[in-house]
Amino acid sequence: MEYNLTIFADYFQIEIADSNSITSHMPKFDKEEMTSLLSVGKGVLNVFTVRNMVVPLKIAVLAIKPDIDINEYDQVVEASITISSGILSIPYAMEYPNNLLEFQISAGIYQALIGYQGLDTISEDGLEGNDAYTVFLWKSDISIEKKIIKEWMNSPY
Repeated sequence: MEYNLTIFADYFQIEIADSNSITSHMPKFDKEEMTSLLSVGKGVLNVFTVRNMVVPLKIAVLAIKPDIDINEYDQVVEASITISSGILSIPYAMEYPNNLLEFQISAGIYQALIGYQGLDTISEDGLEGNDAYTVFLWKSDISIEKKIIKEWMNSPY
């Protein structure tokens, strides 16, 4: 299952959550989270963006871990999310009723690989850019700690 969305990155973030966890996690915005561009909470991933604007987001729910070319991304981060309700929710999906995309997936632990592209294309005023965000999800038996696979070389953090 794959979705290509347009998301309003409210407060420079995209929230991907178990429907039972929506609005239950508040990012710290500390150096560690800002460097990884990801905040992880119980049933929530907050993917940080470089613009507080409408941005493209691709969500791909896969059977196995994808074999991606990390050279296509400015940053790649891996983490886990538990979807206990079986409903994955993404608020601020502009083309969906009530700006909320919800879709059913098997309940359980998922690994997430988040790819960030075009981070260096942002205009000086921060309004325009070709930044894009991809979240690959696949089911797993274990939860892992967040780790940066590839770090954005020009990160201000």
